[in-house]
Amino acid sequence: VKPVPFSSTELSMLQMCGAFTRHLLGAELFEDVTHALLRSQYLTSDGKLSSAGRFASFQPGSIDYTPHRETIKKLLVAMEDGRICRVQYQRIMAERARAFYIMPLKIFSYKETIYLHARQARNPGKKYSEPEYDPLLAVQRIKNVELTERRFKVPKGYNFEKLFNQHFGLMKREPFEVEAEFWGWAAHFVAERIHSSDQKIEKIDGDKVRLTFTSSSAPETITWLLSFGEEVKLLKPDWLRKEITDTIGRMKDIYSPY
Repeated sequence: VKPVPFSSTELSMLQMCGAFTRHLLGAELFEDVTHALLRSQYLTSDGKLSSAGRFASFQPGSIDYTPHRETIKKLLVAMEDGRICRVQYQRIMAERARAFYIMPLKIFSYKETIYLHARQARNPGKKYSEPEYDPLLAVQRIKNVELTERRFKVPKGYNFEKLFNQHFGLMKREPFEVEAEFWGWAAHFVAERIHSSDQKIEKIDGDKVRLTFTSSSAPETITWLLSFGEEVKLLKPDWLRKEITDTIGRMKDIYSPY
């Protein structure tokens, strides 16, 4: 059976799916899967199509990206052709969408959500001013994408891995060191995972571990630590300990007098 060639957009979408799963599968298994996908248009040796029924994903809290298919395809075309886009983006809790121009750089996944990292572009007819930070957009909040004829080149030295995969947290602010102790199931959970490129995990007495890592987002660190309930204790930094104490106090007030 002769396979049907992929279009450039289809190939980009396949590569996007691969990028979303590479970290989950590991390099060697990922290469095996990629090779199998590229051959998947052939029939198997017994004349049957391979079954996908062996695989599944657990999806509580996931986002349905079906309505955003065209948005993703337009962004892929924009990145392939180096075209500046005009997007209409509605931030969470905002009453209406806001329009601005971007240079789309990277589509990536994080905790069941697809994001676009971009550089802000000049509005036509207006003087360019350096933005305080690069736009980080949740794809499901992009209401519209218009491809313009204006072109851009990926900034020299742009390194997504260095920007995002060095420190804990999606939001990138001034990095700080975190030190915390975990016990029980939480100790086993954190010991199996990579939280920052410079992390240190030290086994203490019994089933306790001490984790030291670098974070760039205080809100995300607080939320993550609180998710372990009574099986974690933050040791450093002191200012973050105070923020957690204040958060716990406000939570207690919400559930009082129970």
